[in-house]
This record gives sequence, structure tokens and C-alpha cells, in this order.
Amino acid sequence: MWDLLDKLNTIIGIAVSIPIVWSWYFLYKQKKRQNELIRSMEYAKGNRPVAVLIDLGHGEIENQVRVFLKGNNMDMDILKYSAQELKKETLQDFVDELQKLKARAMEKGCDKIHLFYRGPVVGALIAGEVFSNTAVNIYHLNKDGSYESWGPLHRSFI
Repeated sequence: MWDLLDKLNTIIGIAVSIPIVWSWYFLYKQKKRQNELIRSMEYAKGNRPVAVLIDLGHGEIENQVRVFLKGNNMDMDILKYSAQELKKETLQDFVDELQKLKARAMEKGCDKIHLFYRGPVVGALIAGEVFSNTAVNIYHLNKDGSYESWGPLHRSFI
């Protein structure tokens, strides 16, 4: 009797482990597919792309962005917003300016925004919220002074 229960227990254990292993394989394939989609979106230029520069610091990022775009054969219009600093008192003005910038990009008929940002984290959060409903690709300035695409702003839909 116990031998029969032991064999039955082994068979049930194997039968239960099959869906678990299949689920792990399925999740692995989905994650791999998701990463491929993000990578393909990262390098998709768009049919009517626009580069949006937001500079909230002392200095100039426009020349760096132009060099990056030219070096990567990305010919597109550039829209720019710059300010010396971001203050709590001027936060609503900053939001209004970003919305105007987004509206100008939409007036040009752009289908993809390439966002270059320099400034404090609070400004980046606000810029992400303003541009959240559009196809945006984010670029990061590395320590060596070169830009790198970090992919789309939204990854939840993939």
C-alpha cells in the first residue's frame, strides 16, 4: 500500500512540476521579447522626429546635442527650453513652458520626440509627466560627454 502511495506521490510531483517549468520558460521568452521591443524602439528615429532640449543649468547643451544628432544621422528640428535654475515659485511657469514646447512639436506633426534633459530631478519628473502621453525617447549624457539612448519613456505597455 505504501509503495503504491509513494509511486503515486512521485507521479503527482512530476505532473505538478511540468506547468511550473513551462511557466518559467514562457516568462523568460516574454522578457526576452520585451527587451527586443525596447531595443528596437530605442533606435527607431520616427518619420517626423523632433529633438526637445530642456536645459535647467548653467551652460549650453544644444551644441552637444547637434553633434550627437549629426553623428548618428538623425536630421530633425530642435525645440529648446532653457532657464538658469528651477525654483519652487516658478514651477508652474516651467510646466506651462513645457506644455507649449510639446504643443509646438505636435504642430510640426512629429511622431517621435527625442528628449534631451539637463537639470534637477524634480524638473525631470515634471518633464516626464508633461510628455507622458507621447512617443518619447530619452537620452542621457554620460560622464565622457557623449549621449546615450535610454529607450522609450514608457515601458509599461510593452
